[in-house]
Amino acid sequence: GIIRIGAEVLRRDPDDVRLLYYVGNALRNEGRLEEAIESYTRCLELGGGFHCGRHMAAYELAVCHLLRQEWQLAIDAGMRALRIDPRYAETHCVLGDAYGALGEIAYARQWFKTALTLREPPADALLFINPAAYGNYPRSRLRECDRLLARQATS
Repeated sequence: GIIRIGAEVLRRDPDDVRLLYYVGNALRNEGRLEEAIESYTRCLELGGGFHCGRHMAAYELAVCHLLRQEWQLAIDAGMRALRIDPRYAETHCVLGDAYGALGEIAYARQWFKTALTLREPPADALLFINPAAYGNYPRSRLRECDRLLARQATS
């Protein structure tokens, strides 16, 4: 598949930023998170003119860390994605999830509220948009945050 072919091409051209991103996605989809993290990190180190891909590489890096329950690393990668491009609700949601996992519910709530202000993906968004991040997902997570905060207030 893409991982085997990508590895062959990357042996010849280890600085192919786009391929590093796509290989990272394939690795993440297979649950090979450590290898995906390496691929996304290399993609980000190289930079280049692949703006949307750099943002998504930072976002996917945050997702990998979230899946590995590495909350602070997920936050760091999410903040990096925001610095590259703050217009993606997916990034705000992953930050909300990481802060929620840390028990910082009020702060998580703010990230989900911010995600809801981004009603649709940027017009120039080309890669892997999650429509749920622009409505259903942050709305449901916001309700959960409100339940948790109400429970904290009564205990």
